[in-house]
Amino acid sequence: MLGRVLARLAVWHRNAETRRVLRELPERELADIGLTPMDAAMEAGRPFWDDTPGIVAERARRS
Repeated sequence: MLGRVLARLAVWHRNAETRRVLRELPERELADIGLTPMDAAMEAGRPFWDDTPGIVAERARRS
């Protein structure tokens, strides 16, 4: 049980960190990864506990 809790906390931390980084990317770098500023804002605005695939995963799947 403790292992599952720690794993969930690690996922939430990763989500928060990657969304923070995404929020800070300049428009040129967003374009390099196929995202618009609106895409980035939508993804970065998601709560850390929401680990369902978002716009970034959808765009990566299409590539």
